[in-house]
Amino acid sequence: MKQVVVRPAAAADIEAYEWYESQQPGLGDEFLAALRTTRDRLLEHPEAYPVLHRNTRRALHWADPSTRELVDFIFGQVPAASILMLMTSRPEFRPPWGHRGHFTYLTLAETYREGGRIDEALQAVAEGLKQAQATSARFNEAELYRLKGELLLMSAGPGAEEAERCFRQAVEIARRQSAKSLELRAAMSLSRLLHRQGKREDARRLLAEIYAWFTEGFDTADLKDARALLDALATGPEVK
Repeated sequence: MKQVVVRPAAAADIEAYEWYESQQPGLGDEFLAALRTTRDRLLEHPEAYPVLHRNTRRALHWADPSTRELVDFIFGQVPAASILMLMTSRPEFRPPWGHRGHFTYLTLAETYREGGRIDEALQAVAEGLKQAQATSARFNEAELYRLKGELLLMSAGPGAEEAERCFRQAVEIARRQSAKSLELRAAMSLSRLLHRQGKREDARRLLAEIYAWFTEGFDTADLKDARALLDALATGPEVK
């Protein structure tokens, strides 16, 4: 079984039919017809759309109130699909979810990274940090810095020094926000880098300090990874 995933932003839209009709009589009907055609093609020939990553395909159109028709239809007709919806809109449209843009940029950056598009992923992270700082909506700021560090290590240039700064900033931000799970993830990234730099004990001490804070949830993926990394740092095998 697959799953339909529609972000909250995708369900929020504006009236489009009337706008197109106001520009030219009949244009609204053409817009709706084009939207229905996209919907039908998506259902009948999903393989016709370009692969964004692995099993994810992309179909783009302007996001307007008729978008709700497509979203509702997908919910009802293709409950087994896993769909990433990237929405665009007319220049004058100011989406009401703008203050939550950092979540979108984080997801976009992760998608680019999985597809090996590192430069574009770094650009998405930069936009996410810019928007987070401009709106004071910094819930994922630590994770954005951590991801930036990981991307710098994957880039062609020598990014270890800058990556370390990003990891340390991610740790500090998460600590200041009392976001222990994000602090743990940032600490793991930093510990791996320190180990590769020959600073095994620094890496172990850093991670052990945050890991000791947790008293439950040891069956979660992050804590399992942290425990495995601590064991590796203690016994000596190469950590990647």
